[in-house]
Amino acid sequence: MFFKRLFVNTGFIFCHIVPVLMLSREKKIAKYLLKNALKISTAESCTGGLISSRLTDVSGSSAYIFENIVTYANEAKIKFLGVKPETIEAHGVVSSETAGEMALGLIKKFNCSIAVSTTGIAGPLGATETKPVGLVYIGIANNSITKTYKYEANPLLYRRIMKYAFSNKALDLLIDFLKENNIKLAHNLGGKLLDCNINEISSMLKNINILTMNKEEASKITGIEDKYEKNKNNLISKCIKDMLELLKSHIKDVVIITDGAKGAYAYDGKAYYHCGEFPAKVVSTLGAGDAFASTFSAALIKTEGNIEKSLKYASVNAAAVVEEFGRCRIYRKEDILSG
Repeated sequence: MFFKRLFVNTGFIFCHIVPVLMLSREKKIAKYLLKNALKISTAESCTGGLISSRLTDVSGSSAYIFENIVTYANEAKIKFLGVKPETIEAHGVVSSETAGEMALGLIKKFNCSIAVSTTGIAGPLGATETKPVGLVYIGIANNSITKTYKYEANPLLYRRIMKYAFSNKALDLLIDFLKENNIKLAHNLGGKLLDCNINEISSMLKNINILTMNKEEASKITGIEDKYEKNKNNLISKCIKDMLELLKSHIKDVVIITDGAKGAYAYDGKAYYHCGEFPAKVVSTLGAGDAFASTFSAALIKTEGNIEKSLKYASVNAAAVVEEFGRCRIYRKEDILSG
């Protein structure tokens, strides 16, 4: 048995050492997260933080790693992730249901875009008749979907190598999930929603990744008065910052406030951004907000999450809309029906 186990472990190391050392999986994930401006969080049990460690092996990972946590004990899963005690009692801590609630808890509590969780039996102790050593459940979630996966590694793997087998599988599944479920919600807030205060639409806002509105709309919905502050050394006034911060506390990734001739402002929870106005002869502002929001979202993907550049692209396109599109005649329903 000793030699058989040694052979199994040596074989695993031989097959996986190169991809692990070359960070093959980690670099693929990093590229995808950066390209799509996504933030990831992990909640690990049996892998003990190994997935988090491997993700941070890539230089610059602070751009997409949000908050990671090791919830080894059942109490920690309940306290920090909101896993229901009855779920653990009914299905066990090593179960699809627990893994799913762990991942969903990250999305709800940690305000991330992508969540990964693991719960399993790395051995050599802890196995039961129905749950052998090498069994792991992996949960992956975004703002709209939660998926769980079952994987069984070779039970002869040593505990430390078993954790690498689990983390390899989790990273492979994460790559597939990112490709299949690349969903980001951008919204140009307006209409009847502006008659509500921010708390009344909080449940809707929490699912939005990118939120855009003009300064007047932002002032109305946040209840923060727009006070002109003459300060040449500060491009972004305190009232604008207060609006940005309050709005960002309710959404996922980036909030943008446009301010006519003064340009546009953005905030992602880490830094403030400002882009000056691109001059245009304003014929009509109809469609400018939608043009700004859609262009910013597309540019954010194209520039791999560069908010500053994306603001410039969006400002250019919005300037073109207010000057060119505004010259077109807008037909009403009555005009069309009357011929």
